[in-house]
Amino acid sequence: MNKYFILIIALLTIFTASSQDKIITFNNDTIYCRIVSINDVAIRYEQPYGGEMLAGKMIPLSSVAEYYRLPGKSNSTVAVVEKPWLLSFSIGGGYMPWLLESVSDAEISDENRKIQNGVEITANAHYLFNSLVGLGVQYSFFTSGINGNFLTEINPTYPVYVNSYQRERHYVNYAGPSVLFQQPLGASRKLFLTESISGGVLFYRGESQATQNLPYSTGYLTLRQNSLIEGTTMGAKLRISAGYHILPDMTLGADVDFMYGMLKRVDYNYKDSQQNADEARNYELESPLNISRINYSIVLQYKL
Repeated sequence: MNKYFILIIALLTIFTASSQDKIITFNNDTIYCRIVSINDVAIRYEQPYGGEMLAGKMIPLSSVAEYYRLPGKSNSTVAVVEKPWLLSFSIGGGYMPWLLESVSDAEISDENRKIQNGVEITANAHYLFNSLVGLGVQYSFFTSGINGNFLTEINPTYPVYVNSYQRERHYVNYAGPSVLFQQPLGASRKLFLTESISGGVLFYRGESQATQNLPYSTGYLTLRQNSLIEGTTMGAKLRISAGYHILPDMTLGADVDFMYGMLKRVDYNYKDSQQNADEARNYELESPLNISRINYSIVLQYKL
């Protein structure tokens, strides 16, 4: 009788264990449980206690060698997202190699070439439908400029140079919807590769101020000039980043992206101290202004 009783208990134990989900750790420990959800960094599960299931337990995926779920439950690694909102903030540099392509090399000084490099700040928000795909919005702000005193050639025949003060700034704002894709890398799943593609609107503003002391018959004439160019066009961004989970809900990484934008029509305004002025609305440029650029930055991501 005792032998049959022991056999029944053993069979019930085996049946109960086999009817539960199972997590196997890298330390070869086996956890019999009911898996509640799996996200990209951890598994949440329940274990029986006193005939009831108790929730609130979690194990990092970096500690999990294998896991099994009951028939009818997916064994896919596509995660059920516990915190679906992915927010990211990045700051870094940008390079506009095509900005001066309509100007001959002879007319571009080393100082003017510095206008091609600037600073970019980006903020993104995406809703993750699962651990791999999300939909959201992107916003970025870029600025570059030069500021200082330069020698300017006003008569190449002699030649004649004058000391000029010049300030020039470019501002580019971008906003648009975005589709995000991400993939965990490695067994620990702490390293992530993220890509996004976005189409939206570019807002451009270019400011220029200059002061020149021009030779005059009785001395020098001080000429002050101000100009403003503004325009809007369609743009697109392609972004790729790699990040590492420094905390369960926080990732730190590096980001590279390419932004495309061609400005064909602008609003233009010019004034100087000699009462000269010029203004044009929706003016079509002879050569489109190529404000496409390459960006590189440090990115911080956080899940909510």
